[in-house]
Amino acid sequence: EKKATKMDFFKRLFVSCGGGAMLFENGIDEAKETVQRPLAVADANVLERLGVVPDLLASFAGGIATLTVTYGGRAVKTGDELAPAATKMEPTIEITPAEEDAFYTLVMTDPDAPCRENPLYREFVHWVVCDIPGAKFDKGLTVAPYVCASPPHKSGKHRYVFLLFKQERKALNDYYESRVPMRMEISVLKAARKHFKPRGGLSAIDWAAEIGLGEPIAVECYEAKWDESCDEAHEALAFVPPDEYKSPKQAAAAAAATEAQEHGHDEKKEHDHVDGHDAYDCCEHGLDEKKEEHSHSHGNDETSTI
Repeated sequence: EKKATKMDFFKRLFVSCGGGAMLFENGIDEAKETVQRPLAVADANVLERLGVVPDLLASFAGGIATLTVTYGGRAVKTGDELAPAATKMEPTIEITPAEEDAFYTLVMTDPDAPCRENPLYREFVHWVVCDIPGAKFDKGLTVAPYVCASPPHKSGKHRYVFLLFKQERKALNDYYESRVPMRMEISVLKAARKHFKPRGGLSAIDWAAEIGLGEPIAVECYEAKWDESCDEAHEALAFVPPDEYKSPKQAAAAAAATEAQEHGHDEKKEHDHVDGHDAYDCCEHGLDEKKEEHSHSHGNDETSTI
């Protein structure tokens, strides 16, 4: 009886704290779910405030998993602002909960290329990893190697969005074979690598829908704006921003290249001009020599006649 009284006490305590009676009525797992749901909804609200909904996703009410993205020991919280230099190395990725027999796909994308107000190159895809077995992210297959956050100069804050999809089957090859039976010899992994090679002007959601991945089960996002480390990242990608988004270093390099090109053009014109004069001089000299030779020869003929 005393035990029952204690139980009633804790029931009343949890109920007064807001729905904690679920712990007793429906089990511990369901109670955990009620704790997690408000967090998911809060994240969804931040995604909407950031414009990820609707710029990337038509809607997102909260995923069925949690995606933890960690840079150098710092776990990203939805809407955090990070310095691009701090994102130079691949982050660690944790999927919670991760089903042991399930496989996942992760896409990291920037919808703000070259800037949020004028996203002509939406999206720029930074990272794609497929066939991730359960919680073992490092065992996944890289489709597009990681590129750190690298927004152009004066392009404002960019959003870097991580989308996690659950695969129906292990190999993406299975999706491709079932949907394009006439081209079974081409694996979807190979097709995906080709698809993401240009990086820019792509849609992660459209690609996921095309191969049957459906909607993302988890989303994470942070923001970043230009710092000097971005120039190095652009150089590694052989990417030159439009003039209005060139950094001082990039603008100076572009001006120097233009000057060198113009100087080279002027030198070529001068060289061609000199060559033309030389050719003309040679021609004139040749004609003079020919005239002299002809005159000399004609003189010899006259002498021999005499």
